Amino acid sequence: MIFNRILKTTILLLVSFGSFFSQQVGQIKGVVKDVESEKPIEFSTVSVFNVSDSTLQTGVVTDVNGLFLIDQVPFGNYYVKIEFIGFAPFVIKDIAVSEQTQVIDLAEIKLAAFSKNMDQFEFVDEKELMETKIDKKVYNVSKDISVQGGTGLDVVKNMPSVEVDEQEKISLRGDKGVQILIDGRPSTISPSQLLKQIPASSIEKIEVITNPSAKYNPEGMSGILNVITKKEKASGFNGSVNGGYQYNQNHGYNGSLNLTYRKNKISVHSNVGIWKGMWKSTASENRSFFKDTTYTQEMLSGGEGDNMNYWYSVGLDYFINKKNTVYFQTNGWGWQGLYEGTRRYNYFDNTNEIQSFSNRFNDNTNENSGFGFTSGWQTQFEKEEHKLDVELNLYRDNQYSNSLNKQDFYFINTVDKKQNTTENGYGNNVDIKVDYELPITDSLLLEAGIRNTYSDNFSDFYSKSAIQNNPFVADTNLNNVFEYQQNVSAAYAIFGKQYKKTGIKLGNRIEQTVVNTRLINTNEKNNQNYFSWFPSIHLSYKIAEQNELLFNYSRRINRPDSWDVNPFTSYNDPYDLSRGNPRLKPEFIDVFELSYLKFWEKFNINASSYFRQVNDKHQWITRLIDNNVFLSTTENLSTTQITGGELALGYNPKKWWKMNGSLNIWSSNLNNASSELNQNTYGWSTNFSSNFTLPKKWSMNTRVRYSGKQRGLQGYNLSNYSVSFSVSKQLMKEKARITLRFDDIFWTQRWAFESNNLNGFSYYSNNQWSSRSVNISFSYNFGKMNYDSQKRQSKDNSAGDDLKIGGGGEGGGK
Repeated sequence: MIFNRILKTTILLLVSFGSFFSQQVGQIKGVVKDVESEKPIEFSTVSVFNVSDSTLQTGVVTDVNGLFLIDQVPFGNYYVKIEFIGFAPFVIKDIAVSEQTQVIDLAEIKLAAFSKNMDQFEFVDEKELMETKIDKKVYNVSKDISVQGGTGLDVVKNMPSVEVDEQEKISLRGDKGVQILIDGRPSTISPSQLLKQIPASSIEKIEVITNPSAKYNPEGMSGILNVITKKEKASGFNGSVNGGYQYNQNHGYNGSLNLTYRKNKISVHSNVGIWKGMWKSTASENRSFFKDTTYTQEMLSGGEGDNMNYWYSVGLDYFINKKNTVYFQTNGWGWQGLYEGTRRYNYFDNTNEIQSFSNRFNDNTNENSGFGFTSGWQTQFEKEEHKLDVELNLYRDNQYSNSLNKQDFYFINTVDKKQNTTENGYGNNVDIKVDYELPITDSLLLEAGIRNTYSDNFSDFYSKSAIQNNPFVADTNLNNVFEYQQNVSAAYAIFGKQYKKTGIKLGNRIEQTVVNTRLINTNEKNNQNYFSWFPSIHLSYKIAEQNELLFNYSRRINRPDSWDVNPFTSYNDPYDLSRGNPRLKPEFIDVFELSYLKFWEKFNINASSYFRQVNDKHQWITRLIDNNVFLSTTENLSTTQITGGELALGYNPKKWWKMNGSLNIWSSNLNNASSELNQNTYGWSTNFSSNFTLPKKWSMNTRVRYSGKQRGLQGYNLSNYSVSFSVSKQLMKEKARITLRFDDIFWTQRWAFESNNLNGFSYYSNNQWSSRSVNISFSYNFGKMNYDSQKRQSKDNSAGDDLKIGGGGEGGGK
């Protein structure tokens, strides 16, 4: 088989490149003094950061004479930041450690004490809230005071070009085909549930990669959101504690604890968090049916929920020597949700007179828990970018839900009915991968690797009903047990070349996918076995300093999940049914993107245009089937072309005032044999934030989000917006922070949809929940911050470095 031949060739390639190169490191030295007294400053912190991605490379503290010497600094471009309590930080840019400049002498560095006058502050380059890099955007969560005390889902809702709908489905650039990773690793549970289990205080940053290279998993049409959790790189014992309270018609609270201990060859890090809160929701639906006459059904609903989420992780890094590291990490998560709600159905005739009505009472319990284990080995050869990384990931997710529904009918020829449903399920994942990088020359880099991912999912749905006060009886036509297994084997190779101002990366990834499903009730089986290839091209051209043009192309895939292909009918309520499609094929996407980056002293711009062609497009279709009942399912709908543009702007009118804004506009054209489903759709959204750094350690943030009216395949999503405000104060020598936050101040967040006379019916729905809230949070950092030159190669950018030659990211796994 061609796949086996390529796989063997890739493995031989990995083994054959095991040569060593000469060591390429240098030194940075200097002395730190007080600008007024000229006396040396002891114990000031000197940190060295990579220019490409602002990650910490190494660092030291000054001695009693203010002197410092940092050795074993790999060749590269850096900036150095010098800090001491009570003094303004000082940054030295454009430091190049190379064969020609192996020893960098910074001579005397003089720090000035903080001034009480705002305009006399020496503001230095720190990470922006949103950073634009050659292959991705980075949203620095730790810089956003507007999400303090929230969850990971709250963070995602604040991000430009990202939206979360009323069902908590996440979309990027108007498309829900986005892959969510936690520290570069996927999960078998829904992305929104996973994000709700992670406190915002435990997240360092989120990487947005809209067009990854062949090195990375091609799953997801619109790209990847990679959530990077906090991992302290300093040695010694240090950590942080966070707590918060929320009021939104009800009460909620959250807390988290992060601890790190690092000494000599061992680094241990841990993270635990909990979030608990209550909420309310209201919804209305109106359905009109056009057959022989007009008949209208109205649904009004309301309810209250009580959720609790938790998250923990414990990891160990062991530095065998300066070239080899082994690491282990275990993490777990859980969620429990309780919900009580009521739905009232009113039935009207064509004169708008009510003919009958019914009440449906719902009592739900949902539980979810998971566990993961990661182990790996990293080896760094003599040359900086010559490395090998082997990693194993194991995951287990468990789901449980129980629902009791009681429906009372009035003025209609039927009787009262009760229904009790339970659902149990699990998901297992085994993922193993090997990544290898070899710098063939100073400007030519080879990347290659193999990966195998196996997933096993099981769900058992059971329903029983009772008429009036009679005993419950099993609903044999509703009960189903479903099994789903998928195995994906992959291999990739990429060549990257930097030639003067031009960077290029050419790659290809091949995958063999095997899917087996079985509906145990009927023994209905569905098996698929297919081969796919995913080429990628990434080009960059540096027009001038801080001025760059980028082009990239990749092929991607959206595979159906177990819910999409389960052929059994699910009853959301008696009038709203859904069913999987066992014949659903994967959709393949060709993605093209052209971007322009320009940076000025106070202003920056990132303008992008993108085009996607989707073959065998997945579309959620709702049809009227019988007796005013709707059935929804996913279908392959021929070809869709999506064209869009995104504009991201940053402006710093003053040293203490920063503004960021973004605008995303898109349209799509569906070519389908059915004229009913052959339409053009469009949408747009915008996001704006303003950040103020005020005297005496105060800061303030205002954020506005607006989603315009979006035309979909079967109707319109109506516009909505929200305004949030937060204020923060640093305390206790900048070790503590207290934040007050107001979310959705005008209570305008809603999700409304309408369609008019579509295939025999019209539909309108409006959903709103307790999104308006007041939040207060407190955080405190503690511990000794001594830097160690040795650290494990970061896995943070596992979704990331798509153009390492000539700029870009930390590398790592996928």
